[in-house]
Amino acid sequence: MYEISAFYHMDTCTNTFLVIDQAQQDCILIDPVLDFCPQTMTVWSDAIDHILKIIAAKQLKLHAVLETHVHADHFTAASYIKKKHPSITVAISHQVSKVAQSMVAFLNLGHEYQNVEKYFDHLIQPHEQLQYGRLNITALATPGHTPACMSFVMDDQKAAFTGDAIFMPDCGTGRCDFPGGSGQDLYTSITQQLYTLPAETKLYPGHDYPNGKGRPWSFASTVAEQRKHNIQLTQETSESQYTKFRSERDQELSLPRLMIPALQVNLLGGALPTSSEAGLAMLKMPVQWKS
Repeated sequence: MYEISAFYHMDTCTNTFLVIDQAQQDCILIDPVLDFCPQTMTVWSDAIDHILKIIAAKQLKLHAVLETHVHADHFTAASYIKKKHPSITVAISHQVSKVAQSMVAFLNLGHEYQNVEKYFDHLIQPHEQLQYGRLNITALATPGHTPACMSFVMDDQKAAFTGDAIFMPDCGTGRCDFPGGSGQDLYTSITQQLYTLPAETKLYPGHDYPNGKGRPWSFASTVAEQRKHNIQLTQETSESQYTKFRSERDQELSLPRLMIPALQVNLLGGALPTSSEAGLAMLKMPVQWKS
């Protein structure tokens, strides 16, 4: 059997999951976070260090970091973890280059972004069976939020980690207006992949946004709950209804506050871009006149 521990990064509303095989003490991390302050442009590691201390205290064998997608709202801690645990596998969808292509053009990024696949140890294919010690996982391609989104289903189908495809029922689904995003693709990903899992399967989302909802932080729902109660996409919602809603809703949303720096870091697997002569990592920031 395995156990799942969830950790909430309040500044970015991100869920990080630690999955542990109880018999052999194998474990993996899904969507770990580095702390980052855009006002001071500083990075630190309190959030992930807390989790790594738990791993060390329990004498767990960390095998992998799995990224559900290239995140636009936080810095991944994958590279930081890799430095402390060099033998681990850092894995992401094989479609990561599609995300890179759009950002290279948008930000005029340098040569280090021309082949981002090299920053990851493994590029995951749809329906690939992943094995880390005694932990067995099926990778489902669930694009729509981005073209490189993956959900990870435990072999007993009792748990699935959905990234930004779907959130808690009262928070709805991921936005689809990033480059390569598609409301139609996300509708298919949810209705034909996630909603076809057993009704009792627990879905663990990449974020939770409880503010204003009168409830505490939550990190899991069931497929049955989502099919019936998701405020944006139930089992009764048609594709045309969803895509119309998603398009109109996304036009109202501002860019995530960390999107520009986060994508530059996360496309490098969490490494900071090439340092300047002064020893500082440099990030690009697009600027335009207000029209």
